[in-house]
Amino acid sequence: TTSNGWDGTFNGKRLSSDDYWFKVILQDGRTFMGHFSLKR
Repeated sequence: TTSNGWDGTFNGKRLSSDDYWFKVILQDGRTFMGHFSLKR
């Protein structure tokens, strides 16, 4: 499949170029953490 990827918005608002950190907690209790740099 092809994908256009992510458009760089969150809750309908355009995010600024920066480093972002995230944490995802799944329903089974597993946790994933990471980061990315958004460059425009």
